[in-house]
Amino acid sequence: MFGKKKKKPKARRSRAVRVPKPKRVDAATLAKRQRIRHIVLGVVISAAGVLAVIAAAEWLKSRMLQEVPVNRVVVADGPDWLDESAIKEIQSAAMEVVRENPADKNLAEKVAEKLAGNIWIRKIPAGGVVNNYDGSLVIRCEYRKPLAIVGAGGVWVRVDREALVLPGRFLRSGVPAGKYREIVGVKSKPPTAGQLWPAEDLLAAVNILRLIDGKPFTGEITAIDVSNYRGRRNTYKAHIVLTTEKQSEIRWGRAIGTEGRIEVGYEIKLRHLEDLFIRYGSLNKLVHADLRGKKVLVRLRDGE
Repeated sequence: MFGKKKKKPKARRSRAVRVPKPKRVDAATLAKRQRIRHIVLGVVISAAGVLAVIAAAEWLKSRMLQEVPVNRVVVADGPDWLDESAIKEIQSAAMEVVRENPADKNLAEKVAEKLAGNIWIRKIPAGGVVNNYDGSLVIRCEYRKPLAIVGAGGVWVRVDREALVLPGRFLRSGVPAGKYREIVGVKSKPPTAGQLWPAEDLLAAVNILRLIDGKPFTGEITAIDVSNYRGRRNTYKAHIVLTTEKQSEIRWGRAIGTEGRIEVGYEIKLRHLEDLFIRYGSLNKLVHADLRGKKVLVRLRDGE
């Protein structure tokens, strides 16, 4: 017996893979894509150009610093009241550093460190010392301004708002007329320049000058006398007296914060001064005025 013949498996037919036809792009789209490519390429080239310019500038700055050593120091934007002697002192201190290495690339920073200890300089802002790479070093700072000139121990010295003694000592004949308000009657001798002067009578005068600073009448006040501070000469007379340019006597009285119940407070005394200036137009029209009570006692000059 013969079995059935086995059927041969049918060969599988391979299916053809359909490849999608590329989409047709119209001329407008091609032009748009081309523009985008140009823009991107332009941005890349521009960025590279900016970086190249920055690198070149830094290189040029470095080369200029090496090729043009600093040979002069300029104190820029100095206020009118800053003495020529103070300017020369600052320049001299800076040149001490410059002479060590005038081509030092960190010269500006080193000069700033040196000047931080100068008595005339209150603060050096960031970038206050700049090397211009043309041989000049420029300094811009915040300076200590003289508040008054103080006579004590036979000499006259200037102090700032914190009662710090500034450089320079004068004889009475050498005090610049009308340039500074005077504080007279201080009992102690002044310390050396750069130190605070902690004398109570001096501080009492400094506090009053700070209080009246910027007021309409301030320009007429030329001196403060503290010779009777705390009534050390006469307990009944005003402890502190202000004087105007026409020698008008303004009897202030006790130091700020020490009035107690005997005198009105400093706020009222200040208001008295403002009222007198408004009423008479000038404190110079007074012979004297007593600010110590609730009512001001005034004597006017003849004809006023």
